[in-house]
Amino acid sequence: MTEKSNTDRVFSIFRELNRIPRPSHHEERIADYLCLFAERLHLEYERDKENCVVIRKPATPGHETATGTASASPAD
Repeated sequence: MTEKSNTDRVFSIFRELNRIPRPSHHEERIADYLCLFAERLHLEYERDKENCVVIRKPATPGHETATGTASASPAD
């Protein structure tokens, strides 16, 4: 994949996210989207009763012992 196609894909996902209404305390639809996104990519995820979603991605082959990273963001 080229840098341009990676950038295009990121912006495409960003546009999809921006089309989903997600007012505070009503994050069900964005949580649904995130869970389906993880499922499509065969990624492990968890969702709690507050609609917080954690998605886990395995390390790149050859980097399994590297320190992991985390990114967190409110969904509303």
